[in-house]
Amino acid sequence: MPSPEDEIAHKTGVLLQKAGLRKIPAVDHISNLIIAAISIFPEPVAQALASLMGSYIPKAKDERLLDFVESLAQDVERVKGQIKADLIHQDQFAFVLEKTFRGVLDNYQKDKIDAYRAVFINALINKDSLCDEEQEIFLKILDNFTVRHLRILAVLNMRHRDRSDLFDVITEYNPGYDKESIIYVMEDLRNHGLVHPKGTVMSFEMNANYNQLTPMGKKFVSFISLET
Repeated sequence: MPSPEDEIAHKTGVLLQKAGLRKIPAVDHISNLIIAAISIFPEPVAQALASLMGSYIPKAKDERLLDFVESLAQDVERVKGQIKADLIHQDQFAFVLEKTFRGVLDNYQKDKIDAYRAVFINALINKDSLCDEEQEIFLKILDNFTVRHLRILAVLNMRHRDRSDLFDVITEYNPGYDKESIIYVMEDLRNHGLVHPKGTVMSFEMNANYNQLTPMGKKFVSFISLET
């Protein structure tokens, strides 16, 4: 008898990994496929999301959501052995599911969509054993952050101990970022508790404590990142 984890992965694969999926030209058919894919989730989550599909999602966003669901199908298959099946029937997972889908609908940038994709999968396997309140805080932060926030966080997470200048390191990976916007983002990251508070002497040394992620910052980056 298949385990609940295997059953979830199997249903996802059957519904979403069909060879002819993208050959269907009608936008309405794409919407129907997405609704069918949503049906793999337990009630009342599936019912709520089907309603959301019918009343909230403009047709122009169908393709973006289809891309997202297809990616999730592959991710679910990859982590099926780690899925915490009991979490799927809890209100918290329904909350995370709806927030991630809305996040994809409201954002077009690949960086943010990938972050929501990671959130969904990490909630499914309960990565880092985050409590419900931590997940909600991190989702709220992600909703409000720009792509520039996410890219600068990714650079800080690399921990370039051999480089002394924060701006040099950030602009090496993100050419065109100006100092003013970097300062703004760094202050915003500090205000959210993701980077250590600034010291009494202004400095842009990369290895300075106040240019490094806090424990909360490291948890946040882990929550919005997929392990490869």
